[in-house]
Amino acid sequence: MELRQHANIFLIGPMASGKTTLGKLLAKRLGLRFVDTDHEIEKTTGVSVRLIFEVEGEPAFRDRESKTLESLSHQPGLVLATGGGRGTAARKQARFGNPRPCDLPQARY
Repeated sequence: MELRQHANIFLIGPMASGKTTLGKLLAKRLGLRFVDTDHEIEKTTGVSVRLIFEVEGEPAFRDRESKTLESLSHQPGLVLATGGGRGTAARKQARFGNPRPCDLPQARY
């Protein structure tokens, strides 16, 4: 698979759909850096995503997620696993343009 030098790959899907697992494998295979936005948010805030939801609510978390994605999207050569959740795929698509979907065959891990 040939990627442009500065291309990023965004993995968008429901919670617990395997974005992190697939993202790590894909990044390793392509020689790119893997970033999970939920983990990045936890690293920068010092608290869990669950606590952010409990204390600040989903809208505040989605705002943090959007800002994190915006910041990360300017870094070249990443495989990004975005957070799951209802209604977020459309917002992510609007932010990052018209992505090219890719059907991936079932993989053995």
